[in-house]
Amino acid sequence: MNRKNKDLLHLVLTMVGGFMDAYSFLLRGEVFATGQTGNLVLMAIQLSRFQWRGVLHYLLPITAFWLGVFLSRILLHEGFGGEARAWQRGTLLFEVAAFTLIAFIPLQVPHLLVNALIALCAALQFCAFRQLEAENAPFASVFCTGNMRSCAEALYLGMVYHDPREIRKAKYYGMVLTSFILGVVVGVFFVTWWSTYAAFIMVALLLSAFFLHRYHHGTLRRSANAR
Repeated sequence: MNRKNKDLLHLVLTMVGGFMDAYSFLLRGEVFATGQTGNLVLMAIQLSRFQWRGVLHYLLPITAFWLGVFLSRILLHEGFGGEARAWQRGTLLFEVAAFTLIAFIPLQVPHLLVNALIALCAALQFCAFRQLEAENAPFASVFCTGNMRSCAEALYLGMVYHDPREIRKAKYYGMVLTSFILGVVVGVFFVTWWSTYAAFIMVALLLSAFFLHRYHHGTLRRSANAR
């Protein structure tokens, strides 16, 4: 896979991350299903007011995120025998199945269940895709705080020390942040028009990521065999 296609894979995944948050916040009870910091804050506010139903409202996606991390490790070591590429593709297919199901869950169903499933998917995706291969740098596709820090740090190092590699890295993180914002904007548009069926946009993006990933590693394998 060339650099352009690698970039596209990461940007598609980040767009999915932004879309997840727009979907859960606008349709499913104003919960952030990907970034759990906001849910922790909101849960603590409810706890301080002794609003136990509100505590549960935010505690469930937090718990689901933890379970997603556990499940990710189990899948990597037990399900895919430590084969990271198969694990990543398996994660994407799991998300495709999950968001296809979510698209058909009516709004009358308790939001807790849907948000828990979205948080589970977010955790799986976060664990499976944590590195920008081209830049050998940390990366998060489902929330932005770490990417913002990395972008600012790389920009500072690039400008102060005139390091072209850091400037390139800052530009790439900027693209990642822009992709996340684009995912939110697109999510708002489709949620407004399609309601729960907007989840099919995430399905389409995840399938695109799956085929990009498969094409990338299939190309690498053919190149290695050619040698």
